[in-house]
Amino acid sequence: STDLVGLLTEFGRSMGDLIPAALQRFRSVTLPRSPRSQHNEPAQARRNVSAHYDLSNELFAEFLDETMTYSSALFEHLPATPDVLADAQRRKIDRLLDAAGVGPGSRVLEIGTGWGELCIRAAARGAQVRSITLSSEQQRLARHRVAAAGLADRVDIDLRDYRDVDGCYDAVLSVEMIEAV
Repeated sequence: STDLVGLLTEFGRSMGDLIPAALQRFRSVTLPRSPRSQHNEPAQARRNVSAHYDLSNELFAEFLDETMTYSSALFEHLPATPDVLADAQRRKIDRLLDAAGVGPGSRVLEIGTGWGELCIRAAARGAQVRSITLSSEQQRLARHRVAAAGLADRVDIDLRDYRDVDGCYDAVLSVEMIEAV
């Protein structure tokens, strides 16, 4: 097909018809299961995060742009070049903040701090931000970056599991963490 997206969309739409009902019951036998070490109970989640993100901030700085954003960017024009990556990352975050209506006085909960760029951009808009992470390395660098931006009075970054958070917020944001959960 010259329209791969259209083809895969049609397959997805027709999945129930493509696999006969009698064979559907065997799916659980053939689908791979996640290793026990990847299960998402709170203690294991902390170990999983630490094994990946606590390697060192310096390691991640070697291949991330200046925003230290570890997810897809929103480019204005394609094809893009490496010199516009940081702006594309900021554009993505700003679009999310716009969609969530984040502005002066907003109370924002960010689940999965990363290295603090969303905190910085939300606080710069006048929001009060609570961000949570399970990575002590990310927490350390994010706090440093927030302080360097002069926004420490508007941002709290807690080492906490998302399941242990309470409170009332105007916006709850999480950038590319849901698939890890």
